Amino acid sequence: TPIPSRPLPGRVSIVNIAGGAVVTQSLVLEGTYTEVTDEILVLVYPTNGRWYLQSKYACVAQHTDKSGGVWKVPIVLGEDADAGLPFDIVVILADVPATRFFSDWQTRWCAGGKYPGFLTLDLPPGIAEKQRIRVIRSK
Repeated sequence: TPIPSRPLPGRVSIVNIAGGAVVTQSLVLEGTYTEVTDEILVLVYPTNGRWYLQSKYACVAQHTDKSGGVWKVPIVLGEDADAGLPFDIVVILADVPATRFFSDWQTRWCAGGKYPGFLTLDLPPGIAEKQRIRVIRSK
């Protein structure tokens, strides 16, 4: 499913996983970046048709660590029952209002203990898709 995307400057790449890989339920996604002035965020899209923001500390809206041209974020690919299913991992850039949108919702969801995710039409303006890979969750 394509996401609404606008041009934001910078290059972002995933370096530790390739498309088509079979991966564990939890892992740390790593990549590189150049000329990035916006936030690097990672969205996971499972077969349920919703987007899930991945964060280092969701409850305090600390998303992706980035320093010196390298970024990383822990990700979780679904529940135990999702073994064997495909997941899209999408790296985006988000401007300040879009980052605030994601952070506000994630903080609310964390307080309530439920993470319903976003429908594509719920995604904010001010985001740019930079890389997408599809992986398979290991059993």
